[in-house]
Amino acid sequence: MLMLNPLRYFVEVARCGSIRGASERLHVASSAISRHIMIFEEDVGTPLFERHSRGMVVTAAGELYLRYAQGVLSEGDSTQLEIDALKGMRRGHVRIWSIEGMVAGPLFDSIFAFRKRFPKMTFNVISADTRSVMEAVRDSEADIGIAFQSSPVIGVRIASRIPNPLHAICTQKHELGKRKSLTLDDIAKFTMAIPDRSFGIRGVLDAAFHVHEIRADVAFESNSVEALRAFARSGCGLTVLPWLACKNDILAKRVVAVPIADAMLSASSVDICVREERMLPPAVAEFLEEVTTGSGFNPPEMNTTGNSSGKFAQLKKGTERQRDRRLRGR
Repeated sequence: MLMLNPLRYFVEVARCGSIRGASERLHVASSAISRHIMIFEEDVGTPLFERHSRGMVVTAAGELYLRYAQGVLSEGDSTQLEIDALKGMRRGHVRIWSIEGMVAGPLFDSIFAFRKRFPKMTFNVISADTRSVMEAVRDSEADIGIAFQSSPVIGVRIASRIPNPLHAICTQKHELGKRKSLTLDDIAKFTMAIPDRSFGIRGVLDAAFHVHEIRADVAFESNSVEALRAFARSGCGLTVLPWLACKNDILAKRVVAVPIADAMLSASSVDICVREERMLPPAVAEFLEEVTTGSGFNPPEMNTTGNSSGKFAQLKKGTERQRDRRLRGR
């Protein structure tokens, strides 16, 4: 919708902190962007940006106008997609911000399954920490957010909370690889790799070790989930990650996932988030259903050591009932 372009210019200037930066990102002449910014300021009767030698920063009024612009642009995108759907155009675009651990496995599986049904659908996926994911959903930069055990954020709704307990991840040849379950004391005796403190997982681990007064043998810390998975695959030791974060390696039998009998570690979850009170475009709504009811994010009925997992089985049945209710409601 061309009539919304000036608002896009405003939002991009706010994001980049300069007209030149916005011009380069949008491939629009700086003079055109500057002219529209001045028109907006004349319309509202107050400066929307503070001009400095190093760039531009939104004023208090600019913050209000930025939220307004983001809302209008979001609804404009929804309207265009609804018009396309009425015209029978089976296409659309979905913007996703996700924690890294979900991208290569569950999210990719969901996108692959969705594009088999709707091959003209396109996606943009950004990997970020949980806080950034929630902020992107709140600020309409993301249609769907995938977060780890998120805290409430005003303007963000959790569409689905998927239990995803932390497991000990190691090779089957590891001394703990054939165990049915473990305690924190068990894993603390072995060399391990853990996420750095930018991860919510690390906060859960630190709290659990502190409560039980346990010192872990940490040989490796990283802000990369793939690096932690590689550490476990190598046989150097074990790592502690959610099952879904290691889905591909587990199913390929490169590693095993052994449950850890601890209330704090068992309570972790993956949260699928959307902006509150937003009418989702058809493509986004359809993909959200794929994520919440499809197999990509569906935890296993069996853990990889061969034990039945009642919690996972109950979750699967609940998910199937949810899908049946949605289908009957159509």
